Amino acid sequence: MDTRVKTKFLILSDTDCCKPTKHTIPDLFIAGNHDFTLDPLAFLPKTTSSQGVFQAPAGAATSLLESASSENIIFLDEGTRTLALANGALLTVYASPYSPSRDNSMALTHNRKKGHTFKIPKEVDVVITHSPPRGILGKDSNSKQAGCDCIYDAIATARPKLHCFGHIHEGWGG
Repeated sequence: MDTRVKTKFLILSDTDCCKPTKHTIPDLFIAGNHDFTLDPLAFLPKTTSSQGVFQAPAGAATSLLESASSENIIFLDEGTRTLALANGALLTVYASPYSPSRDNSMALTHNRKKGHTFKIPKEVDVVITHSPPRGILGKDSNSKQAGCDCIYDAIATARPKLHCFGHIHEGWGG
């Protein structure tokens, strides 16, 4: 017996000005390298240098997003989660906001030379990462590949049905 359930995906990136869809599909989102308030290691130095401008403790923004999540709006931190969809399907999603960096001056980054372990399980359906895998839609304005080798290796090993990513602003479609 075939246990597969047909499921459609709509992928939107940088949806600051978009109106919500009328469908009750889950909106899954992850943080990125500009989201300092969601990265305690990057946030603490910013609060120290801000001389009291920031009043919330490190981790408060993440807690707020997690508590504000509803059935259809879901903030994903790094890790794997299984979601029950309205059509009866179970969707296993791995997410990671981490991006490679030369100097770790941004949020949610890892040292490009040391790498990062992306623990993507083999049974995953969808992977959502902020950074692209190296060689896949990741050229910067100088036509150099700016993607992540660690993500490439993890995706090649796990072989998800779908991998959604962004980050390299100049890398769309080419």
